[in-house]
Amino acid sequence: MTDEGKQPQVAIEADELGYDNERLDVRLLITGASIVLGATVLLTFGQVILRFVFNNPQAWAEEVLRYFFVWIIFIGTAIAVARRTHIRVTEIEDRLGERGKLLCKWLRLTIDAICFAFLLVAGVMLSRRNIDKEFFTLVGVPLVLVYAAVPVGAALSLFYLFRPRPRASEPALHQTFQ
Repeated sequence: MTDEGKQPQVAIEADELGYDNERLDVRLLITGASIVLGATVLLTFGQVILRFVFNNPQAWAEEVLRYFFVWIIFIGTAIAVARRTHIRVTEIEDRLGERGKLLCKWLRLTIDAICFAFLLVAGVMLSRRNIDKEFFTLVGVPLVLVYAAVPVGAALSLFYLFRPRPRASEPALHQTFQ
């Protein structure tokens, strides 16, 4: 027996992922990463057609695809930090009391901050080292555009790591998607 007029259950509601409740800066990051991901899909599809149908693969497309993936990864990392959705294992933390959980939270934040700070410094050094170099297949396009993904992603991740989440409707650090 079915209830007439009821909508079928959907696995995840559109707003359940929280996009509509995101701050504008996070929404812009999500939109930018989505655009780059869409361009990656289209470029990959075009490259497959050119390679297997016309037997004319484009060398520049493979290089650009690789670099799009780098940007998607580092911007995606910042988005995950902003949304508090990075994967973590909570087996030990769940068995601790409130003081132990608080200690684990601060330990996690400290380790994350050290790692992102290291990535930021190393990314700046890497970008500076490649500031005068160009893409191999795209003459005139500076290679620093690729290497800049590392310090940009690390800086955004550091920013979102310590940015408070003031709205009461947003989940706490340990309650996201549980």
